[in-house]
Amino acid sequence: LRGITALPVKAPAVVGASWPGVSIALALLSARLPLVWVEPSEERLDRGFAALRAVFIEVARRGPKKLTAEEIDVRLQAVQRSSQFSALQRCDVIFLSSAAEEDPVPSP
Repeated sequence: LRGITALPVKAPAVVGASWPGVSIALALLSARLPLVWVEPSEERLDRGFAALRAVFIEVARRGPKKLTAEEIDVRLQAVQRSSQFSALQRCDVIFLSSAAEEDPVPSP
């Protein structure tokens, strides 16, 4: 891609709290980016956030670079959760994840 300059990402968002949304959120938070996470269903958003926390805890336990509880908390505090699409107004990139009922995040 010669001649193309990548734009910086400063305010990403994820729409959808299914497993793909959890994975995208994990990647963005691992890159230490703040995150707006929108899911119209607050119940699904809560389940997705709980799954995200569980993944970080598992990474802390088994991963090649151990995360402390404080590092996990700092990353999770960078998530602004909302059930309103208006929360996306200031985002510079938005990732859409599957919101299909066939792809639910199980309750932890």
